[in-house]
Amino acid sequence: MADQYHLLGLGPAASVIIGIELAEPGHRVLVRGLYDLHLRRPFEMVFTRCREVHLEYLSDEPQPEHEVETPLIGIFLGEGGHRSPAIITTNTFELSILYEEFQLAKSDKDPEPAGAKS
Repeated sequence: MADQYHLLGLGPAASVIIGIELAEPGHRVLVRGLYDLHLRRPFEMVFTRCREVHLEYLSDEPQPEHEVETPLIGIFLGEGGHRSPAIITTNTFELSILYEEFQLAKSDKDPEPAGAKS
């Protein structure tokens, strides 16, 4: 799994997942995160034409209503074309997605300081 994380080009340090969005009743899954935690650069993984989506919480503790940052422990992208599911594992959940296509969008720019105007 570590090799696939590095192939995504998200840097040598750990990333965090900050949100998951399901759209078009399970047909599209958006996973939002931050990499390069010193600069907190955003990234999004988009899985489209999903056939199966399973979210399993790894503890019996009640889950917060609002999204919280959770460290990304592992990622396996599987194979598109519904051949093999992607598996995303964090400290709090494991997400499995059987998908057709995958896209990664990330920012390589330094974020603007709070209060800065463009």
